[in-house]
Amino acid sequence: MFQQVMITKSRAKIVVCCLIGLVVLINGHIFLTRGLDRNVRGEIYCNKEKNYKSFNDVWTYIYLLSYSILPSLIMTICNAALIYKVSHTEQKKRAKTALLESNFENWLSFVGESHFFSS
Repeated sequence: MFQQVMITKSRAKIVVCCLIGLVVLINGHIFLTRGLDRNVRGEIYCNKEKNYKSFNDVWTYIYLLSYSILPSLIMTICNAALIYKVSHTEQKKRAKTALLESNFENWLSFVGESHFFSS
């Protein structure tokens, strides 16, 4: 039979754009919380912004969401999808088996009543 193509160029582009967007979202806080400062010798270095000290309070919740809640939610959704797919496939298989058995029984009754095997 025909095989379904899972990966196409347009799907690959969408996945790459989503991954880039995810990386920007995850690391975007660096643009807000970091800045350039000069030390005593006049050298430029990267340092924390002085205006974003309250961001440290929020950072705990970002860690909670990104390392605990979000992965658990993704695993739960994927497991539910797997359970649904397996049970749906099992139901289809049972229905197909029942149909084949009923067709076989009908064929046996037809053959038994017919004169094909009469001697």
